[in-house]
This record gives sequence, C-alpha cells and structure tokens, in this order.
Amino acid sequence: MKNKKTKILYGNNKGSALMVAIIIIAILMIFIFSLVLVSYTLYSSQNKKIPARRCAEAANTLSQALDTELTDSEACQNSDLWRYLRFHIFRDDWTFYDPAIDGHNKDNAFKYYEMKVNTNYIKQFNDSLKAEDPSADSKANLDGYPGKVELCIYWMLSEDIYENMSKDDIAALTPKTLTDEQKKDSRLFIEITCETAGQSYTVVNEYSLTMREYLTSDTTDKNEQNKLFKSAKSYSKNPLYNTDSSGAFYPVTEDDQKMKWIWKFESRS
Repeated sequence: MKNKKTKILYGNNKGSALMVAIIIIAILMIFIFSLVLVSYTLYSSQNKKIPARRCAEAANTLSQALDTELTDSEACQNSDLWRYLRFHIFRDDWTFYDPAIDGHNKDNAFKYYEMKVNTNYIKQFNDSLKAEDPSADSKANLDGYPGKVELCIYWMLSEDIYENMSKDDIAALTPKTLTDEQKKDSRLFIEITCETAGQSYTVVNEYSLTMREYLTSDTTDKNEQNKLFKSAKSYSKNPLYNTDSSGAFYPVTEDDQKMKWIWKFESRS
C-alpha cells in the first residue's frame, strides 16, 4: 500500500520539469528582447545624431552668410537679398508683425521662402574647371546639402514705438503711413530652418535698421544710390517694379530714394 501511494505521488510530478524549462526560456526571451530594444534605441539615436549635426552646421553656416548679405558695406551693390528687402519692406502687402493686433499675426506678417540649389551655377563652375584643365576633378557638388532649407522672414516696429504710442495708435499704423522716423530701428527677423532625415534645426537672426539720408557730397553714397535705384527699375531685381503714366517708377518713391538703409546684426538664437 505504501509503495502504491509513493508511485501515485511520483506520477503527479510528471511535466513539472517542462514547466520550469518553459518559464526559464520565457525569462531569457524577455531578457533578449530587452537587449534588442536597447540596442535598437542606441543605434537609432546614433543615426539621428549625424543628420541633426548636419542640419545645425548648415543652419549656422547660412546664418553667417546672411549676415554678410545684409551687413556688408557693399551689400547694396552685391546682395539680391538686401535689395529684395529694400524694395519690399514697408509696403502694404507686407505688414509688421504683432501677434496682439488683428491683421498683423503670423498669417499676415510671415513670409516663407524655400532655398534650392542653383544646379546651373554648379554645372557652369565645373565646366569652367574642365575647360582650364580637362583632368581636373569637379570641385562643386551637393554633398552634405540638407533635404530642405526654409527661411521665414518678418519685421517688427521699433521698441521705441511701443514705449511712446498707445496700443490703439499702433494698431492703426500701416506700412505705408509710417514716417521715416517711425521706420528707424525697425527689427528684422530671419528664421533659418534646415531639415534632413526627419531632423531639423532652426537659427533666428535679428537685425535692426538704421536710416539716414544719402550724402550727395560722399562719393560712396552717391554711387550706391545710383546703383540701388538703377536696380529698382529692373523687374528681375525688383518684382514690384512698375511705372505710371508719367514714367515714374514705384513703389520706391522720391523720399525712399533719399534714404540710405543700414542693417545692423543684433543677435543669433
């Protein structure tokens, strides 16, 4: 009888080793999957660092290039961006930015521009190298160029205006009604955003505007003024160019022709 009970007890233990083995295997599988998940996370983060760094370098490099475009002493003669701003800011189709005033929010004040590579220039540059030396390698290429480069440009009134005028008076202002004194120290903002492989980086440049009359006795001022308003009459350089019946061109008025613009770099963030 005793042997029979012992046999029954042993029989009840059948399969217990299999259950222990299954539990151990499950624990090991969970541990393995955890290691795979950690490895993938590390691998993914490392892959993101490269495009993120590329975006940051591209945005900061472009930020410095724009500084030269706007603040160089010969920007009026050499910079299409400088001339574009000169002919477009303070026009009724581009209002100042103030999120607290209806009609001056992002939808009204922000202008977006997507920068694209000038492949024709690169081809011409490489062709000129080949012409000089057929064995020369191409020096210009698109290596490292971000997938997308976007500029957001907007301008704001000077801080002095907000200190000296009421909110209602400011709300009544339009670009066209601003006096030269009110235009002075206006602030320009350029947001540079570079995107690559799902990563993006943004740099914001801020500039302030100094205005004074051109000095007719100054040769440099006189030459700059002549070149500037020669460009104003060119549709390719001034998209808003038009003429009235008298042959006078606008939107650049006679008062505009007297004023010299100087952009001063204020900050980068």
